Amino acid sequence: MNKILKSSVLILMLLLLMAPFAFSQASRVVAIGEMQHTVGEQVDFLALRWPIAWTQVEKGMSGGPNGITFGHKENWTDGNNVTWSVRTTQAVDEKFTDVVNVTVPVSGAFNRTFRFPAPDKIVDGRNWASSQDLNDPVDGGIPADVVGYAKWNTWSGIDIERWAYSFADRKYDDFVIVEWVFTNVSGEQREDVYFSIQAQFNTTAHYPGDLWSDYYGVNYKTGEDSLRLYYMWDADNLSTPEDDKGNPDQTWGNFREPQFIGLGILHADAAADDESDNPAFPIKAGWSQREQLPNLSEDGHDRIYNFLKSPWDPANPNLNTDPTGFYRFLDWAKFDEHVSDPLTEQSKAGTFSCGPYQMADGEDVRIVTVYAGGAINNQLCIDLGRAYNSGYVQLQENLRPMPYDYGDFKIKGTMVDQATKDAIINTGIDSLFQRVSMVNKLWQSASVKKGEGSFGIDLAPPSPSLEVTSMPAQIKLTWGDEANGYPDLKGYRIYRSYWRRPEMTNPTDTTFILVDEVGADVHEYIDKGETTPGQPVIRGESYYYYVTSVTNSGMESSALQNRTGFGKGGADKLQEAASPTRPADANWKDEVVVVPNPYHVRAYEKYSGRQLKFLNLPQYANIHIYTMTGDKVQTIVHDTGTGDASWDRQDTFSTMEIVSGVYIYVVEELDAPNGSATGEIAMGKFVVVK
Repeated sequence: MNKILKSSVLILMLLLLMAPFAFSQASRVVAIGEMQHTVGEQVDFLALRWPIAWTQVEKGMSGGPNGITFGHKENWTDGNNVTWSVRTTQAVDEKFTDVVNVTVPVSGAFNRTFRFPAPDKIVDGRNWASSQDLNDPVDGGIPADVVGYAKWNTWSGIDIERWAYSFADRKYDDFVIVEWVFTNVSGEQREDVYFSIQAQFNTTAHYPGDLWSDYYGVNYKTGEDSLRLYYMWDADNLSTPEDDKGNPDQTWGNFREPQFIGLGILHADAAADDESDNPAFPIKAGWSQREQLPNLSEDGHDRIYNFLKSPWDPANPNLNTDPTGFYRFLDWAKFDEHVSDPLTEQSKAGTFSCGPYQMADGEDVRIVTVYAGGAINNQLCIDLGRAYNSGYVQLQENLRPMPYDYGDFKIKGTMVDQATKDAIINTGIDSLFQRVSMVNKLWQSASVKKGEGSFGIDLAPPSPSLEVTSMPAQIKLTWGDEANGYPDLKGYRIYRSYWRRPEMTNPTDTTFILVDEVGADVHEYIDKGETTPGQPVIRGESYYYYVTSVTNSGMESSALQNRTGFGKGGADKLQEAASPTRPADANWKDEVVVVPNPYHVRAYEKYSGRQLKFLNLPQYANIHIYTMTGDKVQTIVHDTGTGDASWDRQDTFSTMEIVSGVYIYVVEELDAPNGSATGEIAMGKFVVVK
């Protein structure tokens, strides 16, 4: 039996022995800021979505293989009498077939802690707050606004711990800091240990190949820069004739993937007994084709260990490395993303390798990383996309000149060419570098270790609970006092957006506007649109809100925690919408109508803002709906005191969908919410077409 085959048999036996420890995996989503960071009990499970609140941008930016690979020197013999000089642990999706049983989650260790309790989010009487958030522990002493923690035992005798730090304030919400601690609990010395962290980034459509990635840090040892950063962006897919760098929408032009996403190293222990940062780490870095990372299921311990400590393969003609061969990077003089083929020259897997470490029993090694994003702003994604002809036929009628200049780009009133468009999108690299540089300085001045300490910055105040109530010709907002007594509290900011039919405004309905700012003693706001000239609240439109607390120093609570409609679309989003209503109608018996009539279900599915509504109602009523044969289908309870009600689901009492046909409605007036019938009724018909 050859060595590789014996290794595979050994691994299979070990997995069978450890199988009882396997269990279903949980995950936690941190959505306190623009970067949504999802981590799981499985060490290699990680997903990033950024920027989470931009409605026109595809946000999914990370998937497997992510994880950890490490190895050390050790003479040992497996169950098949195969002798090895090294032992490795691999927890990388798609590289080892049973990661869970090799890196076993410690029971009860996986958690997510918030600084403040999650706020309520009530829209027209219904609370949409996340029950998962409400059940999470709260600790006002944690160093960030959210801290995630997980721990694993491994078959190498080295435990893994991970802390993830996320922030609410907008200055700090486009990155997540991840602290890894590896502790030798084997009872033995671990010699020449190498730790490698992998991260795979992707866009929503990365095949047959439209990704470029690079490593910024080749010159780090010469002191010319201070970033150790692998980053990725969406390039031109060479399999299509159209220029799709940034993934422009084929109809509207707006760039849907303008992001530059990066994984950087902020700190790597110089030695197991020296916690100072070693700027020479990582000893190996850059982007790698996935197949170059060895697979423990197939390749064995020795090949993986050699990969961790050795230069990139010099025999690969597509590798651009520095003279040492340890650092991969793009040769910007030799490639053009509109010509060069990412399938043969690039990939989306980044790798950092640090070591060797000599670890006595009980000693640990700490490596701190950061996930960060950079991009042109949301509005520029829209305006620049409409001012550039990417070649899509259906886009032509929506092309528009640039409405303004951008920085040094004097482009107002013009249609931009490809070189200008590329240069503007690529300024996202600068914003990514600036962000990671800021985080670098933040970590260097922090006293954070293993979930405790301080980052030395002001943190955001708590998000207030929010209640939104639809009223005649206006919308009422009230919010809680969670921020009362918070140091330096200045007041509250009210933000609003509203749902427009896609065929009318796509993709301009993108952002929330600041409606008003009020003092710390104010907890109510009536929105009639008076503070935003030209944008009154309109009956029938669906409005979304969030309210933040803000300090005199400018720290602002999360823009997402109490945001109505957040993370939802279509009919699900509309359930969290508020809409100005009609006042109750004194002459309701003669005025009640159903709109639209006939009601076309397919039109509702295409334009989610179209609802089946009853207008000109009394303050309180039961609306009974019957078939033409007299069978009662449903009863709608109208208890809002307004003149409007909607039949959102159009289903029967048994939750079955109604069929096409003519229906009869009977409006039965009540003397109070859920009160007694007054004896006054109104009747009519409407048609449903499916």
